[in-house]
Amino acid sequence: MFLDTAKRLDALLNDFLEYLDAALFHTPDGRLSLRLLRDPVGPVMIDTDALLEPPDLTAHGWTETVNEVVVRFRNRDRAWQTDALTWRNPAAYAVTGRPLTQAIECDWITDPAVAWKVAMAYGKSRSLPWLDGRLRVRRGVGADLRPGDTVSLTYAHSGIEAVRFRVLAVEVPGPDSAEVLLTVREDTAHLVVDDYPVPADEALAAVQYSPLPCHDVLVFEPPFAWTADVNPRLLVLPARGERLSSGFTLWWERATDSFTTAGTGQVFGRRGTLNAALDATGCLYHEGGLDVTFTSPDDDLDDMPFDEGVGTKRFLIFIGDEILLGWEPTLVSAGRYTVNLLRAQYGTTRGQHGIGTECWCVQLAELPLLEWAPPKDAVSVGLKVQPRLLHSEVSLADVAKITHAIQRRSLRPLGPANLTANGDGAHPSYATGQDVVLDWSLTSEARAGSDPEVDLECRADACVLELWAGGVLKATLTVSREGPYTLTNAALVAALGKKNRFPGRAPPPPGGPPPPSPPPPPPSAKYEPKPCHHPRRCHGCTARPGRVCPLQRHPNR
Repeated sequence: MFLDTAKRLDALLNDFLEYLDAALFHTPDGRLSLRLLRDPVGPVMIDTDALLEPPDLTAHGWTETVNEVVVRFRNRDRAWQTDALTWRNPAAYAVTGRPLTQAIECDWITDPAVAWKVAMAYGKSRSLPWLDGRLRVRRGVGADLRPGDTVSLTYAHSGIEAVRFRVLAVEVPGPDSAEVLLTVREDTAHLVVDDYPVPADEALAAVQYSPLPCHDVLVFEPPFAWTADVNPRLLVLPARGERLSSGFTLWWERATDSFTTAGTGQVFGRRGTLNAALDATGCLYHEGGLDVTFTSPDDDLDDMPFDEGVGTKRFLIFIGDEILLGWEPTLVSAGRYTVNLLRAQYGTTRGQHGIGTECWCVQLAELPLLEWAPPKDAVSVGLKVQPRLLHSEVSLADVAKITHAIQRRSLRPLGPANLTANGDGAHPSYATGQDVVLDWSLTSEARAGSDPEVDLECRADACVLELWAGGVLKATLTVSREGPYTLTNAALVAALGKKNRFPGRAPPPPGGPPPPSPPPPPPSAKYEPKPCHHPRRCHGCTARPGRVCPLQRHPNR
């Protein structure tokens, strides 16, 4: 029996008796005893001489019968999920012309074969009209009867001849009473049993279920847009080796052949291969763009609309170094799906993925993916993923070790500091036709948590220069990470045209904070119009006396 919910004792006892097909009764010494409802001997004969009064019986017709029995149980072959089996009596259905269904909740049953026997036994005993009621018999006839026994009743006055009844209760009015009151129900199960001999049931052996090693494991290092931290983190997504594993433990090899626990998770993914290529220059939005066939034992996907798959980012797809979002998977064949796609998510870029490329899909519910932060100075880590099922788990010695090289995809260096143009970082000067020499100082994001006197190397690979004019980005140049860099006059003119004043700044690669822009150079000298003091309007001037002359062509008076 499999019990996972709290119940009252009487309700649990009734379920137990129904499961065993048994009944309770009191022994002569007052003890409560259990009796299985079986027929090891023939029924006790009760006729007119044994009855003290006519039998009090009620007839139940076809409308009260059952022609369909549904047994709900916990199927151990389907990861202990709730399952159902249905037993039908076609002959009884032909009489009533409509289904008369009875559902039985048997959460303690885990074997489909046992559930089928319960449904068949219940249906056979209730698929025909029956009689029930009370019989008042002589004590010499009914004193030895117990609940579960069968009696054969013959009462000619009512047309009853050798009708088999099952005793449900036995009541003795008193110690000196000469009568016994029996509560009975007609036993019709024997009328629908097979006439041919049935072989004995094979002994049911308890099946031991244990998890298997993972089919495969994805160790993915997400970019900065996922982690929001420059320190590397690893996403661990295993695919089950069977369908029953309920969780897993992640082990980290701290020393050679010495492992320590790094975390636990309960989210498993689906591992498959692409049936159609994805182009690096394709659209970000694809309807049915992903065609995948899963190779892992878990090869099914749940229906997930756009608002859930993309809106809450619960349908994640990992292909190479790219993270995608999906929604509305469509089943094509066994283990094969097409999925609507949204590409280049979490700061990743579109990649070229050919046919046969490995693809991982995971649909998140309430639990997140397992994330683990390796040591900051680690170059590579050794990991083991140990699946478990309830209290059983795979031996760690049977789990293959995974070696992952740390890529530091989440690294985002700080922007360079002290940007100068021609050696001046505050008010640089520039002459027509002159080249501009730009220089800067490298910085390190690790300095914030370290000794400021220690010279920490910048881990940037390159530097990006931007040329702006009037708030408009004119050019972007990728140069070496270290200065100086000479911006030739030809490149300057090509980017800015005839402008000879411009702001420049050197931001880091995308993702890092830009440094403050240097102040622009002072403006060149210009002629400033002055008020006209001539009492009359000057030649060609439209300004009134004492106002500023807009033509600026008269001498200063």
